[in-house]
Amino acid sequence: MKQNGDAQFPIPNSQSPNLPICQLPIPRPLILVLLTLAWLIGAAPALAQEPTPTPEPPVYIVQPGDTLYTIAQRFDSTVEAIVAANDIADPSLISVGQKLIIPTNQPELVPTPEPHPNRRLHRVRPGETLPALAFRYGTTVWILRETNDLSPTAPLWPGQE
Repeated sequence: MKQNGDAQFPIPNSQSPNLPICQLPIPRPLILVLLTLAWLIGAAPALAQEPTPTPEPPVYIVQPGDTLYTIAQRFDSTVEAIVAANDIADPSLISVGQKLIIPTNQPELVPTPEPHPNRRLHRVRPGETLPALAFRYGTTVWILRETNDLSPTAPLWPGQE
């Protein structure tokens, strides 16, 4: 006969046969609680809502002939937004090859920059000429003019890149 404080299921003691742990009588409610806890602990990372990453604004590499106005028009943005996003002091001074963040609602319009492993950026110094630069870099004047969109009569200016 059961008395208050008696276990609901027999507890093995030194006089009972040694039972493997998987055969010990465990109350069903306790099993359900343990399984629920194990599931919650295992599912906690999956249940946690990670914030959706904000996509990086697209980057555009300035091409010969570009102005902030034409870039803004091309990518459905504004000159003011591009100036603010890139901390540009003088909007009339952008350089070929400069990387610009383009704030736009249509990032698919902005082409991704392509790496040019064989290209170098050279800042023209006083007295330098296209033939001398072509010789120094192992190319031709024609290729330098084409690559940099220079007209045949365009002079080189110190500081030009």
